Amino acid sequence: MVYTANIPAATDNPSQSQGLIQGNFNSINTAFNLNHGHFDVAGEEGKHLFMQMPVQASAPTTLINEGALYTRTSALTGVTELVYGRQSNGDQIEFTGSLNAANGWTRLPSGILLKWGASTANGIQVTNYPVAATIPVFVNVFQAFVTTVDSSVTPNTFAYLDAFNGVGITVHGTNRTTLANTTASYTYLVIGI
Repeated sequence: MVYTANIPAATDNPSQSQGLIQGNFNSINTAFNLNHGHFDVAGEEGKHLFMQMPVQASAPTTLINEGALYTRTSALTGVTELVYGRQSNGDQIEFTGSLNAANGWTRLPSGILLKWGASTANGIQVTNYPVAATIPVFVNVFQAFVTTVDSSVTPNTFAYLDAFNGVGITVHGTNRTTLANTTASYTYLVIGI
């Protein structure tokens, strides 16, 4: 049914506008039941069952002491992602985008960017983080971690972190016992914004 505003009017006879009033209540009930618990189901009244949000063309306006949670089509992933808009039209933090792959990335709701991957180093080797139009870049890197991959083929190899920056990491691959340069497999995790 269609919602009819201003019913009943002050001059209406309630029995004549009864159908419109009932139609309004039916429209409200139908709209409320979309993604909400039903009015008369104990424990569900007034609660959201889940949320569906249409994609916004631009960031919602926020005033001081306000935040906005909305969806937009991500420039990185090309699909709908959740975004948090800070107060006073501040930073817009997309926090559900990711590349869930062996060399991937994700952004936490706080805005922290995580990148991970796997590579090899023989002596000192620079490994750049994946770069593409669909991968965010670091503005600032806080920490990087390197872990040697245990391999039965090369059990005495060891990889350790020499340096890191916003573009990549420098890793040293060496033999665990002789300290001679050798190929070592490793994984990395880098944290920043």
